[in-house]
Amino acid sequence: MSQPARDVTAEKAISSVVEKFLGPGNVRKIVVSALDDYSGDPSLYVNIHLRSADFMPSVEQRLRLGDAVRQELAELEDSRFPYITILGSRWEGDPARERKSA
Repeated sequence: MSQPARDVTAEKAISSVVEKFLGPGNVRKIVVSALDDYSGDPSLYVNIHLRSADFMPSVEQRLRLGDAVRQELAELEDSRFPYITILGSRWEGDPARERKSA
């Protein structure tokens, strides 16, 4: 499988897991970037933008989400580590104040 196809497959799998865990109505967008991490290893940077900070998952939910994403990637034989960031905006309707994603 080519690298772009592998990235698309990983992004779809990650999006599916995220929406299952957080609910599709709570997620505004998911941005997955395939980049090398600080040590030069291939990684996936996952930015999850919630519709509101009110939907921010608990620490336990975030840990289970990370485990589920890693498991899904392992089933695809994708060994890249997913660095997950969850962003929730309290300034809905004011795009200038929302945190930008990679």
